[in-house]
Amino acid sequence: MTLLKVRGLGIDFGGITAVDAVDLDVPQGHIVSIIGPNGAGKTTLFNMISGLYRPDRGQVALGGVDITGLRPDRLCALGMARSFQNLQVFSGMTCRENAMVGAHRRQQAGLISDLFHLGSTRQDNHAAGEIADELLQFVGLGELRDHDVS
Repeated sequence: MTLLKVRGLGIDFGGITAVDAVDLDVPQGHIVSIIGPNGAGKTTLFNMISGLYRPDRGQVALGGVDITGLRPDRLCALGMARSFQNLQVFSGMTCRENAMVGAHRRQQAGLISDLFHLGSTRQDNHAAGEIADELLQFVGLGELRDHDVS
């Protein structure tokens, strides 16, 4: 199954065509890389796919659903997230706490529950902690889970 399908994607900035007629298929369970020299349009392509730029032409589909031009927050709700090259961690937090940060989009508890640390927030945090532990173990950082990152 094709998880991500890009067809004819393009964008212009003024009179300059930055990306033109890009087709790309990313099968489910695969990792695909985009390579090229500086200025080739790699970041612009990612910006269009991830919703930071609205393409002038073409289509992006995620799991068969047209997501062309959707904002990043809408894409995140559909399961697509983007990271940047200048990744930074939150100092004063542990490796585990840093790994838990990304789980906030999947949490069900609301603001009031969060403010007063009610049961639903505790359940969300417990589930996020378990996922963080699994991910840290997967990348070989399980033993460092409680270490401060600063």
